[in-house]
Amino acid sequence: MDGTLLAVSDSAANNDAFRQSGSQRSPMGYPQARVIAVAERSSHAVLDTVVGGFKESERIVSNALHAHVGSGTLLLADPGLWGLARWHRLRDQGAHLLWRIE
Repeated sequence: MDGTLLAVSDSAANNDAFRQSGSQRSPMGYPQARVIAVAERSSHAVLDTVVGGFKESERIVSNALHAHVGSGTLLLADPGLWGLARWHRLRDQGAHLLWRIE
């Protein structure tokens, strides 16, 4: 499970949905979508994704992906996705967790 920010086209609809970095008076660049994905490690097949706005937290946006982590799954996650409640929820689903926490 990992997240990234992607620039999307500069349109009014995208700006309303995703927002730009910077301030309201001085936005910077293009609107940015926060994309979190669950992918299979060896084939890199993307199993599921969820998309949120620039200002939304990776941790909150990624909660929708927990349904795709089943019993026996080894879940690798980056430091932005840690959390004790998440850890317990995924362990209760039978997942094996290997998370980098800095």
